[in-house]
Amino acid sequence: MKSKKITQRILLITFVVINLSMLAQQSLPELLYYRFDQPGTSVPNEATSPVGNNPATITGTTLSVGGTGLSGTALVGTGGTSTANAINTNWNTNLSGSFTIGFWTSNIPTSTTLFYIFGDAGAATLRCFTNGVAGAGNWMMRGGGLPDIVATGAATMTANYVHFVYDNIAGTLTSYVNGVLNTSVSVAGFTGMSGTGFQVGAYNTTTGHNGLLDEFRIYNRALTIGEIQSTINGTIVTGPCASANAGTATPASQTICTGSPASISAVGAAFGTGASYQWQSSPNGTTWTNMPNDTLPAISVNPTDTTYYRMIMTCGSATDISSVAVINTQGTSLNGTYTINQFSTTGGTNFASFNDFFDAMVCGGVSGPVIVNVVPGTGPYIERIEAGPISGTSLTNTITINGNGNTLTYEATGTNDRTTFVLDGTSHLHVDSLNIFATGATYGWVLQLTNGANHNSFTRCHFQTSTTSTSTFVCNVVMSGSLTAATTAGNSGSFNTFENNKHIGGYYAFTMNGPGTTSFNVGNKILNSTFEDFYLYGLYIRSQEDVEISGNDLSRSTRTPSTLYGLYFATGIGGAVVKNNRLHDFYNAAPTNTTGSYPIYLTGATGTAGKPNILANNLIYNLEHSGVLYAMYLLGTANNFWKIYHNTVVIDQPGFTGGNATRNVFLSGAQNDMEIKNNIFYLNRGSAAQFYVYMTSAATNVDFNNNVYFSPNSTNVTFGFLGGNINDFSDWQSAGFDLNGIEFNPTFTGGTGTDFYRPTVGAVKSLGVKFHNVVDDID
Repeated sequence: MKSKKITQRILLITFVVINLSMLAQQSLPELLYYRFDQPGTSVPNEATSPVGNNPATITGTTLSVGGTGLSGTALVGTGGTSTANAINTNWNTNLSGSFTIGFWTSNIPTSTTLFYIFGDAGAATLRCFTNGVAGAGNWMMRGGGLPDIVATGAATMTANYVHFVYDNIAGTLTSYVNGVLNTSVSVAGFTGMSGTGFQVGAYNTTTGHNGLLDEFRIYNRALTIGEIQSTINGTIVTGPCASANAGTATPASQTICTGSPASISAVGAAFGTGASYQWQSSPNGTTWTNMPNDTLPAISVNPTDTTYYRMIMTCGSATDISSVAVINTQGTSLNGTYTINQFSTTGGTNFASFNDFFDAMVCGGVSGPVIVNVVPGTGPYIERIEAGPISGTSLTNTITINGNGNTLTYEATGTNDRTTFVLDGTSHLHVDSLNIFATGATYGWVLQLTNGANHNSFTRCHFQTSTTSTSTFVCNVVMSGSLTAATTAGNSGSFNTFENNKHIGGYYAFTMNGPGTTSFNVGNKILNSTFEDFYLYGLYIRSQEDVEISGNDLSRSTRTPSTLYGLYFATGIGGAVVKNNRLHDFYNAAPTNTTGSYPIYLTGATGTAGKPNILANNLIYNLEHSGVLYAMYLLGTANNFWKIYHNTVVIDQPGFTGGNATRNVFLSGAQNDMEIKNNIFYLNRGSAAQFYVYMTSAATNVDFNNNVYFSPNSTNVTFGFLGGNINDFSDWQSAGFDLNGIEFNPTFTGGTGTDFYRPTVGAVKSLGVKFHNVVDDID
């Protein structure tokens, strides 16, 4: 199966090949003509009677010139807000008779978001958009006093040239897609439109252009079908060539599957009547042969082996040779040991990039275990990987990447390329000792698993993203059913293991989402790893069966803090083992912060009698701040079948002078079949309204026993709440709880500020009962 990335590369072929008609003399648009072939933020208007500012200016950061357009580069949009990201032409729309609007688009993502590519809100809300009422995959022009007109199937990842033609004489408004009539509607009573400011790549306050936009043209007349067909395959040439410039030979993809076509364009080559072009090929980059049928500035080829290409451009008596492009082919299955070394070319057993390695596997699959060693000291590798399913992989035929301390890094520029490393249905991949960074200022997910990515592992890796962003666009590791939302339900993956890793930054440090309330992902593990300086959520775990969260350390000591959810479990959790984790130091950078702190948070995370959940041997401490503090927050009525054993919860902030609520354990709603046993609850938070245990429902069905409670300042502590205050431990026992518990000083070793709290008093150490599913105490 081909990956999405390979498929998209192949589809580029359909629009980079430039038709001979491009070289013919054509009439330029009268009003607007943006070629988007000049780098930077200045956009010349090459119309014959240009309107508005010339050049116009690209504003904002989510629109730029780049990528591969119809002819040269294109306007790249990443779905930014139109108010801050636009080409404001400074032309007040003025169309009083026939007109034609033409544009080329590509790489328009499948989405439910409305993306707008032009419009003028003052011209009776004239705009063009996809999705919503337009329908997915379609462009609709609406407003301006005209009826709606749709270009069906034109807003897609593949390239299309669209024309909207209003013919004042015929009284029709017609759409054309790639020179073929698409839709036509009758128009009555249209007297023209005038506006207050025409925008390209944007409209008013909406979500702007997302994808590629090129060759944007507005004529003050209705083009004929002949004119449309003669101008849809490239830029419009109006005069003789001025110089010989062969440009840069640029392949759409440097590595392709054997048997697949590939496209090459001469980016930046000069055009004009009288110009001629000749492509040459070579098996070695030294001996060149003319390609007799390839005499256009862009070509499609189908190499069966590594082949070199260049173009010769002639203008009059002058000649220029382009740079050399090389296309590698992959087709045979991989089996054995390989290297990744960007300082050596792809060939034999070496790959020059991670993408070349994955492309080879997409083409040929694997026929046995594959090991690839990233040569030490050859990083950083600046690239984005979007891996798909790889044929031939299994529990035996695994793929192992030994990173050897190298770094894979990517600076995302938009919502659709936000993630450095994506496993989209990829399975049986094992990655060791690789640093994976996301450095985008606005978008930056480090790693994502989605679409049934199973049996993968990451060991001794370092995942890092921003420690200052407060946006969900920036996350560390994401297992989600969506490529753009971190907590969407879906079959993200099962039997994946993350062990001995370091995670830094992100709104979420880790999200793990399963299909839903009755179907789950199974057997995922997060083990012996550190999570530092996330913004809001540490581990967000949802719809998981037999998940193990063990031996991890969560802290947030140096970043500006917010509300805290340390370990967050939601929507169906069965057979979980959550043990030996340390949660601490979440507000060190701002101890006066007043947001809520919930180190362990359960909501709707119900297990079953056959699949109870174990929360054991976890240590919670150093929680000093000024907001509400519920160390264990068990919210709602559906956190059933949890076994909460041998945990130590230390709230020790004696100098606190605030009044915010403080609880070691807060149960909201009636829980069923929950056991809270063998835990130590230490409580000392100054003047706060503080309780060891606070239960909002008198019907709460929880078995408390063998727990230890202590406060060195018990005069400020109300022991518990159950429909009313329970003032002391004897009243607590009279209510039927902790008949074998004790209120006693555990006398910790180490004390506040250390990474461990160990009771030393024998009466405490011998108090607990043994459980077959939790053999050892945190001691």
